[in-house]
Amino acid sequence: MCDCVFCRIIQKKSPAHIVKETKNMIAILDIAPIHEGHVIILPKLHADSIHQIPMEVITEVMETAQQLAKTIKKQ
Repeated sequence: MCDCVFCRIIQKKSPAHIVKETKNMIAILDIAPIHEGHVIILPKLHADSIHQIPMEVITEVMETAQQLAKTIKKQ
């Protein structure tokens, strides 16, 4: 991992409100939300491009996005 802000959050070196975490990704509340329930879902693999992220991780991120969107919509 590198030393970007998101890598520091993943490494638990920077604080964040974690909504969900798995071995491949972490979902956190945005510190400057544009809407209530604004969540950022981060793959734990640092990449410069989506093409560098394995499809299984992308699938997990998208499934998590759908789950969280349903939860947020209910509130």
